[in-house]
Order: sequence, then C-alpha cells, then structure tokens
Amino acid sequence: MKVNFEGNNLLIDWSYKTKKAVIEGVGHVLQDVTICYARDGKDDEIGSVSITRFNKDNNCKEKARTISLKKLVDTLYPGKENKDIRASIWKSYRSRNQG
Repeated sequence: MKVNFEGNNLLIDWSYKTKKAVIEGVGHVLQDVTICYARDGKDDEIGSVSITRFNKDNNCKEKARTISLKKLVDTLYPGKENKDIRASIWKSYRSRNQG
C-alpha cells in the first residue's frame, strides 16, 4: 500500500507466517503471525510490528491487517503532531481496494 504524504512516499505491506507454539493446557498449536512493515521511498525499513492470532480466533487476514496497521501507526507516529500522516495512512488503507 502506497501513502504519499507531503511529497514523501511510504510503502506499507504485510507478510504472514505460521509458527509453532506451546500453550499451557492445550499443547502444541500452530499460530498465525501477521507482520506489518513500513518502508520509505528509498526502500529502507522504517519500522515493523507483528501480531499473533489466538488459536481459538477465526482466521481473518483483513482483521489482522487492520490491527497490525493500528499498532504500526501508534508505534511510528504517536501524538497529536502526527495526526495528518496518520489520517493519510488510514485514508490510503480504506481506499486501497477501490479501483
């Protein structure tokens, strides 16, 4: 997903992995991990976050993307001074699937 803010390009993308975990009382399970990362216009990574789906939750990549993006935005752009870039990111996210 591309975000253009004040002439700067920001690329936000997701990757998905499955990891093995041991949960007390349940045993060995596979857990889905969603990684959201941001890169600048020079393809340098600015930051990344990951979230892990609880093994009893439904697998929904759209929900995982939304939660991980919120975590990334809160991590990289906290505070009122970053309100405009956060708004640009969410606007790009909501319109990314519209032709």
